[in-house]
Amino acid sequence: MTQAPRLAPEELLMALADRFYAEVSADEVLRALYPDEDLTDAARHLGWFLVQARGGPLTYFDRRGHPSLRARHVPFPITGGLRDRWLRHMRTALDGSGIDDGERAKLWRWFVASADALVNVP
Repeated sequence: MTQAPRLAPEELLMALADRFYAEVSADEVLRALYPDEDLTDAARHLGWFLVQARGGPLTYFDRRGHPSLRARHVPFPITGGLRDRWLRHMRTALDGSGIDDGERAKLWRWFVASADALVNVP
């Protein structure tokens, strides 16, 4: 499996996932999509995914298998409105992440492209 060049240290990407899910937990619409009362596992999974996707250790693959981002999300109806909510919370989390400006810009472009690709309901 090829990995992207590392953009941000692992601890910042894991903290980004935690911040993102803190945002999600306060969003009534997005929070309703998660059956677990505790979002800790969801944050861990996202953190591992981000670390791996950005060139770090293959923890996600070792623990969860191939990321298959699209396949993991296809069972859920994802509208443009949900994408926009997701991106708003990720922007907030990213802006407070401590990741440097250049790397943050690269991550943001990647998040937007990924979120756009996951929309499956007109």
